[in-house]
This record gives sequence, C-alpha cells and structure tokens, in this order.
Amino acid sequence: EKELALQLELTKIQVEACKRTREELDQEQARLDGEKALHVKELRRIQHEQASRYLNQDEPVLNGRYLLMKLLGKGGFSEVYKAYDLDQHCYVACKIHQLDAHWDERKQSDYAKHAVREYNIQKSLTH
Repeated sequence: EKELALQLELTKIQVEACKRTREELDQEQARLDGEKALHVKELRRIQHEQASRYLNQDEPVLNGRYLLMKLLGKGGFSEVYKAYDLDQHCYVACKIHQLDAHWDERKQSDYAKHAVREYNIQKSLTH
C-alpha cells in the first residue's frame, strides 16, 4: 500500500511537470508563430519593393526632392514609401498613385480628384 501511494505521488509529480512543460512549449510556439508572421510580412514587403517601378530606378529621387528609402505598403493603385525630404531635411511618407491605363477619362479624373482630396487632408495634419 505504501509502495502504491508512493507510485501515485510520483505519477502526480510527473503529470504536473508534463503540464508545465506543455505550457512552456505552447508559449514558445506562440512566440515563434508571431515571429514567423513578421518575417512573412517583411518578405512580402521586400518582394513588392523589388517589383516597384519607382524604387528600382537609377535615381530613386522623386520630383527632385524625395529620396525613396523603403516601401511601407502597397495597395491596389498606390504605393507608400518612407522617404527623406531633401528640402526640409526630415523623414516623410510619400504615397504614389498609379492610374490604370485601361480606365476611361472620367474614372481617371475621379481618381485624380480623390488623390488630391486625400493629399489636402494629409497635408493639413500635424504631429
């Protein structure tokens, strides 16, 4: 009976140790999954950056003023870059809009108006 009680106690201790190990492994898995997601996101960003028609120019200066440094994001018809403003000597975000050549004049005009409206809103921001 003493031997059985001792075996039961040892089994309980081993089960608790296994539970702790499982919790630690679950936490490590969650941490690694988070790191993996960040790496996948960065890999996609780099692929978009390499495919960009703006950043891969011989002279990555936009309008003679903005030194394009890093693609921050890409949407359907625009790309956003971290850039350095050579006139103001500060970092800025530059959003470059691309018109689809297949759009008719009206759609291109509407999109241009939308881009100008967005520009005016963002120009008024201070931070």
